[in-house]
Amino acid sequence: MLRRGTRIDVFVIFILAFLCCPSATITAGQFRSAWPKGIERVWIGPEYWSNRLQDWRIRQGRLECVISGHDRNVHLLTRQLGKQKGDLRISVRLGRLQNNEESKSVNGWAGFRIGAKGRFNDYRDSAVRGRGMNVGVTTAGELFIGWPETNKAQGADALALDDIELHLTAEPTGENYKLTITANDPKTGELLGSISRDRKRVV
Repeated sequence: MLRRGTRIDVFVIFILAFLCCPSATITAGQFRSAWPKGIERVWIGPEYWSNRLQDWRIRQGRLECVISGHDRNVHLLTRQLGKQKGDLRISVRLGRLQNNEESKSVNGWAGFRIGAKGRFNDYRDSAVRGRGMNVGVTTAGELFIGWPETNKAQGADALALDDIELHLTAEPTGENYKLTITANDPKTGELLGSISRDRKRVV
């Protein structure tokens, strides 16, 4: 998934994760994660496929990636983007497991991969080897759409990743889609940063 000569250590990616805001009402076609708070385990649930299984765990009602490495991700198996036009809205609340200088120096990112597809047009292959469009925030606190090193926000202040909420929207604009990612403080709702890009369909 990486360009030649480039290594990106990923600490969490949500692929096609339809994760609604905590305050949102769940309706048909939507999905909201809910992990039990009273247990700790590696298996994260029947709705998901995690890569690699042993690198993820549920702990205190939170999904955690405990190994930093290339392409650690979680695929939601119960939802899939179709070919019809429409809006897409995804949200996730995330944060670092360790707030230290070493974790901040890792060259990685967290966020979403949309339109992930494998070679055989099968959801099982897509969950393991699917390629798509990456959207999120780097470990340096920079929002991006596409590849972090070439499509990040310019001139914006670095975001603190101790506790942050990312919102991604995709809206049709003719033959393309307008992608917008915003970062908010989950406690106050304050807008911390936002970027938009026009992209071709990824499905």
